[in-house]
Amino acid sequence: MLLPVFRGVSGDELMTRESSYHFAITSLWFRLASLGVVGLVFAGVLFLASVRIQGWSFYLSPFEVLFEIVVRVIFLALVGIVAGTICTAAIAPFH
Repeated sequence: MLLPVFRGVSGDELMTRESSYHFAITSLWFRLASLGVVGLVFAGVLFLASVRIQGWSFYLSPFEVLFEIVVRVIFLALVGIVAGTICTAAIAPFH
């Protein structure tokens, strides 16, 4: 099993260990998810600005271009959260 074994540990000490582990994993997840969101959105916006938006402006209205940008940024943010979650799950057993 992946569960830790705590023999000879008082209940208060066990709760402290579990809560500090939970806090550490939660903090790690927030950091990695934020890093994934910022990194992917930044790279995606740079790619859109350099390649896609000018081409879209020929056949789409400004609101349609804005909608395309918003949809892609939201998708990249969700992918960043998933990437942060996967990285946290991969690192958590070693923490």
